[in-house]
Amino acid sequence: MIDFSSKELAKLFDRVAVPGAIFFCENFIFEDGTTKNKYLILLSIDSTTDIADYLLATSQVTKVRSISILTGECVFIPPGSTRCFTLETALVVKDLHTRSVSHLRNRFSHPSTYGRLEYVEMSPPDVLSRLFDAVRNSRFIAGEAKARILRSG
Repeated sequence: MIDFSSKELAKLFDRVAVPGAIFFCENFIFEDGTTKNKYLILLSIDSTTDIADYLLATSQVTKVRSISILTGECVFIPPGSTRCFTLETALVVKDLHTRSVSHLRNRFSHPSTYGRLEYVEMSPPDVLSRLFDAVRNSRFIAGEAKARILRSG
């Protein structure tokens, strides 16, 4: 195993953190304070404004499909479309998350301090295309966030 310095890891993050990149996030902290390991997919990242937009993946597809308000606000990924999504997976566009790029970079380059954020792979082009279409048509994403994401795609 190769050990990288945090400076080298920060540079690596800047190379792999592009729209469509899938990351594994250890102990993602939700608004209610609970934590859970999650996969996230970057939709936009801008180091000049220090803003990154992403979605969390869920395998609770049956639950997502049962919520009528989410109709048209989800992208479903068939099982096996990526190495990390072995089950059918939903990306709920309505549940957009925004964090600072520096927060994500710190998690990537200082895993023992901030919790592990690990690059996994790129989203397949068809999934990314469907994600940007869903963002474009979303009733829930505000204009500024929508414009930022669509500029990056």
